[in-house]
Amino acid sequence: MSFLHALVPMLLLAAASPAAEEVPPASNVDVYQGPKGIDVSLATYPIGERQSGAEGWVIVNFMIDTAGKPYELSVADSTGNAVLEQSALEQVAKWQFEPATLNGKPVDAGDYVKVEFVLTNLKRGTSFRFGNLYKQAMKAIEAGDRKTADGKLALLKPYNLSEDAWLGVAQYHYCRKWCTGSQQLTALRRAVADETTPSRLPPAVFVSMLEAEVALELGLQDYAQALRTWETLRANGLADATRSKWQGAIDEIETLRTNDRAYAVTGDFGDRSSWFYQLLKRKFQIEVASGAISEIKLRCDQQYVFFHFEPALQYAIPGNNQRCSMEMVGQPGTTFRLTQM
Repeated sequence: MSFLHALVPMLLLAAASPAAEEVPPASNVDVYQGPKGIDVSLATYPIGERQSGAEGWVIVNFMIDTAGKPYELSVADSTGNAVLEQSALEQVAKWQFEPATLNGKPVDAGDYVKVEFVLTNLKRGTSFRFGNLYKQAMKAIEAGDRKTADGKLALLKPYNLSEDAWLGVAQYHYCRKWCTGSQQLTALRRAVADETTPSRLPPAVFVSMLEAEVALELGLQDYAQALRTWETLRANGLADATRSKWQGAIDEIETLRTNDRAYAVTGDFGDRSSWFYQLLKRKFQIEVASGAISEIKLRCDQQYVFFHFEPALQYAIPGNNQRCSMEMVGQPGTTFRLTQM
């Protein structure tokens, strides 16, 4: 389980023209202690999914109140099984935590967790059929034969989490030729599966997927996530050539986090009604290009903030904030420009 570490006393809403007023830092040193799990049970399989042999994982974003109870839960990513997503939400909602504290006093805290559904009696690794189809798909991709690749990928149905990771690898190589950068990133995140060690892919393949992921995150300006991927990559044996290639960009992001330079990213809801993003800076503004955004949810270490979206406003989170997870809610297919400053 990973916990965010930030200090966010309040959210300021300010008109776009004048600068949002900042709250001066406290003169004393605040002591923050993150929440700790007390009653965090393992995932229970839905009977139908267990009988069908379906494995999967679900990343759930949520808040923990001052009594230690989760609230405002949302699926941030998953292997795509809606039944497992609903089961994960229901189970995390029942968990109990020792609440986070600030200077000894309980405070609300933002968190996320990856819930895995794994069958203990299921054979690990990949089946002969899956491996054969994977090789055929990769051969078609390398040859630039999109029609054949489409057909093979359609047959590549994973029956365990190892096969699901390899499906992500195949989808990434496919998308390098015929998809957008965002689609490549989605495939990479399926292959890596928010793992910190190579449990389902060979170490060399796992590291290569991490390298491709951090490169795309830097290119798409998903900077807060790039820093997180970089730390995982470093923990798994970062090659000197890779360090030399990306260290300068990582250093620039650390500088960007605290300076007043603005940068913008474009986003697309795709076929979902939510879009998730880790904010790097404390001020942001959103311009909708098409579709509609109805509300914004911020999950930070000390506070959950929900508000209806107003396109004319600039939003600012004052204080010592380090990280804050944002969820935009709106119409599927919505496209927009997010500017952080």
